[in-house]
Amino acid sequence: MFFYLLIRDVATGGIREVYRFYVGHAVLYFNPYPLSKNSTQMDGSQLTVNEDGVINDVFPAGELWKFIAKRLNISTQLIIKKDPSCGSYDHGQWSGMVGDVHEGKAHVGLSLFTMSASRASVVSFTTPIFLGRYFIFIRSDEITHVGPNPLELLVPLKHDLWLAVIFTLFAYTTVMAGIFYIQRKTLCDAVFTIIGAFVQKSGKNMAADRIIRFGPLDGITSYHQRITSEQCLRFAAYVTGSVLLSAYSAGIISILTITEPKLPFQNFAEIEEDGSYMLGVTDNSFEYDFFKLSQQKLLQKLFNHQMDIHNLPRSKPEGLSRVCTGTKYAFLSTDLSVQSSWSQQNCNVIAVPIDMFRCTLALILRKNSPYIGGMNFHIQILRGAGLLNHMLILYNIRDTSFHQLYAERNIMELQNIFPIICVLVLGIIFSFMCLIME
Repeated sequence: MFFYLLIRDVATGGIREVYRFYVGHAVLYFNPYPLSKNSTQMDGSQLTVNEDGVINDVFPAGELWKFIAKRLNISTQLIIKKDPSCGSYDHGQWSGMVGDVHEGKAHVGLSLFTMSASRASVVSFTTPIFLGRYFIFIRSDEITHVGPNPLELLVPLKHDLWLAVIFTLFAYTTVMAGIFYIQRKTLCDAVFTIIGAFVQKSGKNMAADRIIRFGPLDGITSYHQRITSEQCLRFAAYVTGSVLLSAYSAGIISILTITEPKLPFQNFAEIEEDGSYMLGVTDNSFEYDFFKLSQQKLLQKLFNHQMDIHNLPRSKPEGLSRVCTGTKYAFLSTDLSVQSSWSQQNCNVIAVPIDMFRCTLALILRKNSPYIGGMNFHIQILRGAGLLNHMLILYNIRDTSFHQLYAERNIMELQNIFPIICVLVLGIIFSFMCLIME
């Protein structure tokens, strides 16, 4: 539904000019104010209009126009016209609001339009008002969370780091074997001494084990009679092992207790490769032209095979509704265009970031309009005073990352530590076999 606004220029006295301003469904949906007793509600929107036909609010664009109209000393009157599309290029002509502004049927499009080179050739944009980012919106129950893989016990340390640990153990063991050779100790003692230091086993307890094995009369094994080189090597091995164990413990805890979300796709190529999702965009919009007029084969395949171009949503809220009611339906839109309507959906909608550009949103005017300079000036005043950001808060438009994916906590299960149990069982079996051989 569009609304013509009749503007009377008060400053010029006897001169009277008529301007028409359009508002689409996608914008009407965002009005947060309840209807008053003296207002009526238009079908399919939450726009409030009083008995004189004066607009009360239309998303931030309505608040913006109120400020500009007051500062430029002009009054407006609404004339209603039904046509919800922002406008796209088809068969050499522009449709929707862009087309009407271009053809002179209207002078200003009172909505937030995505700036593009093709649109800029037929209409004039005001200075940028908001910056948006494109997301693909899907239902959260279509996303699976991958639990920890038992083989991921080695993941906290990269392969080169594992090789460095093995080389360090070998180097420490070689040096310790030389020291123990002087003290008439075996190579096996050197190996287990270094391993014990790496796993934080107390060196004093290990010395006590040696005294028990060889008797208290073996003065060479006394803890207090170790040579300085052995003590320095034990200290270095202990510090190295402490750092490695701390790093490994932190990594393994994160892996075993957090499940990562597995997205069905992360870009357009994966959507086309998957083939099970229908991709939707608002009809006669910038996103529609983005696919239709693109020369890239990937985007052409998506437009021809995974988009129902004859049954596209006519507004952003309708697109989100199809995400909830349909099966494997993905809707492409900007974050600013859909945030306020998320809470009104009957399902949990997730924003999947994709490899696409950010967009700039602004009002459109008739080409070479004399009012564009004044409008740009007052938009800059609003920006400098911080009122544009205040509008985002007022209309419940906040950071989209609140609706993005986050890792979920995982309850530890037996299968998560199965490799550790296997190592424990193998150690018991190996020690039992050694006991039998001894």
